[in-house]
Amino acid sequence: MKYSNEVKVGLSLVLAALVFYFGIRYMQNIPLFQGSYVLETSFADASGLGTGNPVRVNGVNVGTVESVTLDPQARRARVRFRVDKSVQIPEGSTASISGVSALGGVRLSISLGAPDNAPIPPGGFVPSPPEEDILAQLSDQAPVLAARTDSLLRSANQTLEDAQTLFKSPDSGVQTTLSSIRGSADALSTLLREDLEQLNEVVANTELLTEELGALVRDNRDSLNATVDNVNRVLSQTERNLVVLERTSTNLDRIIQKIDEGEGTIGRLVNDPSLYVRLDSAATRLNTILDDFQQQPGRYLKDMTLVRVF
Repeated sequence: MKYSNEVKVGLSLVLAALVFYFGIRYMQNIPLFQGSYVLETSFADASGLGTGNPVRVNGVNVGTVESVTLDPQARRARVRFRVDKSVQIPEGSTASISGVSALGGVRLSISLGAPDNAPIPPGGFVPSPPEEDILAQLSDQAPVLAARTDSLLRSANQTLEDAQTLFKSPDSGVQTTLSSIRGSADALSTLLREDLEQLNEVVANTELLTEELGALVRDNRDSLNATVDNVNRVLSQTERNLVVLERTSTNLDRIIQKIDEGEGTIGRLVNDPSLYVRLDSAATRLNTILDDFQQQPGRYLKDMTLVRVF
C-alpha cells in the first residue's frame, strides 16, 4: 500500500511539531506528560527575568516563566509563568525575583501562603511583596544619620589632633619608641656591614659543603641503596617480631586471667589458701617421717628381707 506525498509531509509535520513541543517542555523543565496551569504576577523591575527562567518553591523547580512583557499603563513588568498541576499555590502567596542577572541565575521564587487557604485558580494573579520607598526611608532617617555622621567626624577629628600632638611631643612614648627602633636599625646595619665578609664566607662554605655532599651521594649511591634496603629489611623483621610479641603478650594475659579466675592447678594454688595449707602440712609430715627414718631405719625395715630391700 503506497501513501501519497501529501500524507507523508503531513505526518512529518505532525512528528516535527510533537518533537518541538516536547523539546520545549524538556528545555523549560516542564514535565513531558504532566499538565500545568498559568499564573501571572507583576514587578516594578524585572531584574533580568526572562522567558524560560525557572519557577521555584522552597528551592524546588515547579515550573518556568512563559513570558515577560511591559504593561505601559501600570508601568510594571507583567510575568506569565506555568506551574505543574500537582503544585497548588494557595491564596496569600507572594512572588519575588531572586538570583544575579550577570551570572544567569535569575529565577522566580514563590513564597507559599497558609496551607489552609484556597488555591489560586488557573490564570490567577500572585502579588509581589510591597516595595519599600527607599527615598522615604532615607528622608525619615536623614536627621539621625546626619547627627551620627557629625558625631563620628568630631571623634575622628579629635583623634587626629591627639595623634598629631602625641607625635610632635619629644617626651611621648611614641617618639621614644621610634628613637629606639631607629637606633636598633642603625646598630643592625653596622653589624651587618662588619660581618658581611664572614657571612659571605659562611655562605660559600655552605655551598661547598652542599656540593661535596651531593658528590658523596652520587659516588656512593649503590652503598646507600644497599644500606636503605638493609634498614627496610630490619624494620620489616622488627615489625614481624612486634606482631609475635603482641600475640605472646595476648596469650600471657589470657593465662594470667585464667590463673586469676582460679582455673587450673596454678590458679587453685594462687586462689585457694586451704590447698596451700594442706600441701604445707603434708610436706611437714613427710619431713618428720624422713627424719624418723634416718634415726630409726630398723623400725621401718624390720618386716623386709634383705633381698627385697636391695
